[in-house]
Amino acid sequence: MPESDPSSQQSGPIFIVGPSRSGTTLLRGMLGRHPEIMISPETHWFDDLRPRLGGGEHKLEGEGLRHCEDWFLGLAHRPFGHQGIPGEGWLQRESLADRAQALGGTGDAHFQAFCQLDAERLERRRWGEKTPRHVFRIADVLAAYPDARFLCLVRDARAVVTSYRNWRTRGGAGFNMDPHDEQALDQERQRARASYHPLIASLMWRGAVQAAIQGRKHFGEDRVRLVRYEDLVQNPVQHLTEISKWLDLDFDPNMLEVPIMNSTFSDYETQGGVMTMAVESWRERLSAKEVAAVQSVCGPTLLATGYENNATSLLSLPFVLWSWLTLPFAGLRAARANKSRIPGGLIPYLARRLGFRQA
Repeated sequence: MPESDPSSQQSGPIFIVGPSRSGTTLLRGMLGRHPEIMISPETHWFDDLRPRLGGGEHKLEGEGLRHCEDWFLGLAHRPFGHQGIPGEGWLQRESLADRAQALGGTGDAHFQAFCQLDAERLERRRWGEKTPRHVFRIADVLAAYPDARFLCLVRDARAVVTSYRNWRTRGGAGFNMDPHDEQALDQERQRARASYHPLIASLMWRGAVQAAIQGRKHFGEDRVRLVRYEDLVQNPVQHLTEISKWLDLDFDPNMLEVPIMNSTFSDYETQGGVMTMAVESWRERLSAKEVAAVQSVCGPTLLATGYENNATSLLSLPFVLWSWLTLPFAGLRAARANKSRIPGGLIPYLARRLGFRQA
């Protein structure tokens, strides 16, 4: 476990997790407007590099150390998946190395050093990180940082599937940091198109939400808090006040001036504010047969998280059956498109993401 500095002992790090397209970027933007908090963008440390290095508890040296440093230096240049160049961003190797060594020199120390230095750039005392897939690594994170807090976003599965189906890069979540990075942007669009299938999106949602529910059950509500996207955007003052109190912070009205980032249907705006238009839009954008397909996977979990299932018709049955029959082929296509993002082998990865194994 990495050593902690005095400020981090006063209040633990904050991790924002949950199904993709559920509002994790929105919540990161909200908390990022608080004068005491910096939530670093996606590192995928616990879900990607850390397992490939054999864990984060041991001290790094040689090739492993260089690879770990390059990982975070690249993230300081461009977002995850965009092939950032070490040394071209805001972070310098010496600064990362010095802070990581002061924290113990382990892999987890490098992760903490990256997030702390990111926070210090804006003179924030409390650090955190947002990688949606870290919802499957709650136990690992809490083993490394016992005082960590998890904010797990939950959004109606039908809205998430709608967002997956219509998503395209609109900027504002780091995709437009480098105007010349058109190749990476095009690859991201192709990956999203190849990955989409209504049942794949539904299964991923179910796996992530169930991981959040299990995390709360196992570690308690003082460590893991579920936040419904719909509640957050429809009554932001109340829920941000409650979240702030849960994080041992005072509510700050600046959190309401969140930018619009990585939205499926709205372009980037620096201070767009909280919008409710996406809450019920799935009712118009999804057909009855698509809703039935989503509910065939997510029905019980929707009910468990406070959502109602729509009545379905037998006329939707052929599409639901077709969706299940085509799922294996769509899964292979998605696996090929996401090969570089699947650490530790396809089978363990899918077992974790689909909720068959929590680790």
